[in-house]
Amino acid sequence: DPAAAGEWLNTFPPGESHQQAVQEYVGSISYEYPQLAATWVGSIQDSEQRSSSMKTIVQQWLEIDPVAAKAWINQSTLTPEQKQQLLTPDEHEEK
Repeated sequence: DPAAAGEWLNTFPPGESHQQAVQEYVGSISYEYPQLAATWVGSIQDSEQRSSSMKTIVQQWLEIDPVAAKAWINQSTLTPEQKQQLLTPDEHEEK
């Protein structure tokens, strides 16, 4: 149960082990539960890891439910440039 696993993660004390667990959790649920993964990705402190995880989540989510994925992106606190990169990933990967 991915939601229960997330609740369990909340019991971890802050620190390196918590961050590692969150990264693993996000990675493991991103393909099947991208919306749930999206709620956790912001808690990844390492900016490169957070960005990479977010890209993976959004790509998968756009395949499963593009309307919900686009709504989440547009309502997020991401910069306009970040939003554009997530909404048009193929154009940015080729550069």
